[in-house]
Amino acid sequence: MKKRNKKILKINRDNSIESIIENFQQYEKKYEIKISKLDEGIQYEVKNMKIAQTYKSTILETDMNDLTKKLKNKGRITLVIIDNINDKKKNRIINEKIQEMIKLKNVKTRIVSENKRYDILESIIEGS
Repeated sequence: MKKRNKKILKINRDNSIESIIENFQQYEKKYEIKISKLDEGIQYEVKNMKIAQTYKSTILETDMNDLTKKLKNKGRITLVIIDNINDKKKNRIINEKIQEMIKLKNVKTRIVSENKRYDILESIIEGS
C-alpha cells in the first residue's frame, strides 16, 4: 500500500489551546499537523506561506505604519480578515487600510464571514 504524503500544516504554539484543538479536529485527517513557534501574529504556515487571521475591528484600531512594517518583513503572507463590522463609515476606513496592505507585493487578503473562515483557510492551504 502506497503511503500518501500529506501537506504539513504548522500551527503557532502561541495560539489558544482551544484554537489548536479545533484545528486538530478540523484538519488532522487531511494534513500532517505540527505545533511550532511561528512569527508573532502568524497563526499557520504551509510550505513557504504564512497565514494570519484578524478581524476588521482590529484593523480599524491598528496604526497602518506599524502594520505595513510588520507585514513587509514577514515573507509571503495571506491575511484572512473576518468581517465583524456593519457600520458603513468604519467599513470605508477599514477598506482604505486593506487597500494599503494589498499594495505590498508579499501580501494577499481574503475577507470572510465568521462562519466561512475554516472553508477559506482550507482553500488557502490547498492552493499553497
